[in-house]
Amino acid sequence: MSVTLVFQQMVIIFLLAIAGYLLMKLNIFSDHAGKDISRLVINLCNPAMMLSSVWSSDVEISMKNLAEAFAISVCIYAALVVMGFLVPWIIGAPKGQKSHYNLMTIFGNVGFIGIPVVSAVLGPSGVIYTIMFNICFTLLMYTYGITLVVKDFSDKKMEFKPENLVNVGTICSIASILLYISQIQLPTIITESINYVGRSTTFLSMVVIGISLAQAPLKETFGDKRIYLFVLVRQFLIPVILGLILKLFVTDPLIYGVTIIMMSVPVGSMSLMMAENAEVDGRLFSRGIVVSTLLSVITIPLVVAFI
Repeated sequence: MSVTLVFQQMVIIFLLAIAGYLLMKLNIFSDHAGKDISRLVINLCNPAMMLSSVWSSDVEISMKNLAEAFAISVCIYAALVVMGFLVPWIIGAPKGQKSHYNLMTIFGNVGFIGIPVVSAVLGPSGVIYTIMFNICFTLLMYTYGITLVVKDFSDKKMEFKPENLVNVGTICSIASILLYISQIQLPTIITESINYVGRSTTFLSMVVIGISLAQAPLKETFGDKRIYLFVLVRQFLIPVILGLILKLFVTDPLIYGVTIIMMSVPVGSMSLMMAENAEVDGRLFSRGIVVSTLLSVITIPLVVAFI
């Protein structure tokens, strides 16, 4: 995995986010555009990219490799759950913010950032492995993650709903794996239509990030010094430490490359969506998403270079 290529792709992603920022500042978008485009990416574009990776892959992936990728993703999330308790203590998070820092430690932006970066750097074959991380992300977010959103708010409560696990993301993840295993050939009209939708994922995802930046109060967002310490620990130290440990056990370079990128992604936007849904203060999530996403242009290439 070329450090130069990773850096180039992160700069491109940054420029796409700037496009979204400018479009918002020029009032081309309404105040609700970010949420609308987010729904479009989550429910259509990201799933389409996962599906298109099945017939675009030029690498033979065995069941053993898929099982290994899933096992690694489970281990990574187990490690991040442990780190979720340590990171707030390391950065000295106030009592009322510890659970939210915990949440931001565990749940990175594997969808909006992870999939586009893996697709650009490692190709469609790498995207197939990202599906394993997305499955683990969804299962953990809707079981453990929802408890962390309201943990510091005694008057709020979010309950686990099994139906939340059945969504477009999980359905398309499983469908992608089944299509790849079965080698079913779909009509060209269908595959090309899905390909066109999937190709828009990177641009639209970054536009959403740009809109978030344009709507954020800059002084509050960039004036929180603890966020920078959090980014250093979460997006550099943890991926480097876990990556060096994994290097002893993972022999497939593609699986290893995907894992490194997925560990290094910035704070996931799902945390803010959960906070808004629970009607709790999500300003810390907003700051974390914006600052960590901008700094990921530097941190992801640094992690790759170091490892």
